Amino acid sequence: KQNVAKARKTVPARVGTRATRGSSGGNLAGLLPDVMPRKKAVPKKNVKKNEHVVVVKMLTGTLYLHRGDRRRAEFVRTK
Repeated sequence: KQNVAKARKTVPARVGTRATRGSSGGNLAGLLPDVMPRKKAVPKKNVKKNEHVVVVKMLTGTLYLHRGDRRRAEFVRTK
């Protein structure tokens, strides 16, 4: 009986490991599109006319200090 039990013993399957996921040949070129998608344009923020804005130019970007009813500071980084 012990010999039969040893013969039926199976090796645990390695399902979903990094080694078995890429076993299809590693050809990812067919899955990717030929042209990369374009980035969507960021809409320009409109400044209210009744709001006073102090613009401070810096080396890494521009700091906008909004004064008025809704005070806030906004930093826009330049590339």
